[in-house]
Amino acid sequence: MPSPNVAAVGLPAGGPGTTTPGSAALDPLGRVEPQFLSRAPETVQPPPEPAVAIGSADYTVVGTARATYRFEVSPGYCLFNGIASGEVIEVVNVDNGRSVECRTHPRTNGDAPQDELVLSQEGFMQLADLTDAPVPVELRQ
Repeated sequence: MPSPNVAAVGLPAGGPGTTTPGSAALDPLGRVEPQFLSRAPETVQPPPEPAVAIGSADYTVVGTARATYRFEVSPGYCLFNGIASGEVIEVVNVDNGRSVECRTHPRTNGDAPQDELVLSQEGFMQLADLTDAPVPVELRQ
């Protein structure tokens, strides 16, 4: 029965197990002497801690809320129970950075959500599109 067609680089042609007399078997990966890793002469030190600058802001965040709007709120005013009445605050949309100032007035509706700030329609439009209501806001003084 004939041998299947097999070819190998560096091997003589012939059947399996045939070698020419006096030749050693060829290692296809070659022979590599063992290698050893040497120790580094000194230990590598970690980099020093980077300096961090901490800035200061010209405002104080006095609360966070979800801003919405109502037609009955007068321009320049906002309804919110988390800050004393009559305080002027800056309402900043945390999603886009747009802001508006308003004077706080307490909410009379007892079942209103505590984290909801109600602006006039004009005031809300300075923060976001009306269809985005409610939007997350920071209250700053």
